[in-house]
Amino acid sequence: MTGNKYDRFFIRGPKPGETRPGFKDCIAFLDDDVIKNSLYFMMAYNRPDWLPPSHGPHMHNCPEILGWFGINPEDPYDLGGECTLYMGEEMERHDFNKSTLVYIPANVVHGPIVYREINRPYIFLYTLPVAVLQETSRKDLVNLVPEEDRARIIFPYDK
Repeated sequence: MTGNKYDRFFIRGPKPGETRPGFKDCIAFLDDDVIKNSLYFMMAYNRPDWLPPSHGPHMHNCPEILGWFGINPEDPYDLGGECTLYMGEEMERHDFNKSTLVYIPANVVHGPIVYREINRPYIFLYTLPVAVLQETSRKDLVNLVPEEDRARIIFPYDK
């Protein structure tokens, strides 16, 4: 830090000491520990040499935005991989291989997020309008997920 007045607002890299799965290639992370009363934000670089684990069914008491963005300059809409996101208590399946932004209203169950393949690096991010992330795991819904998608499910925020 150079000691400039606004240096603390320039965020780079993962949260110091972060060890949870799924944060392997974090580019930027922000929460209340980094800047008091900030928003919660995480951006990661998903790569072909590592499939992230599947974040199991859960919900938040506030809205969330999830985003997957291809970085191919010839076709930025081509994700470079294939993902599945399950939504709602009925575990409705949504498959996509294009750059995608998902708005999740407060208290709507979502997950698992299943990373089926990553052929080319792409960006994944999520943000919530809170400084401290809180989520409610819904392990009771795992049995509604097809068996082949259950193997990699984790609940990274359970203590």
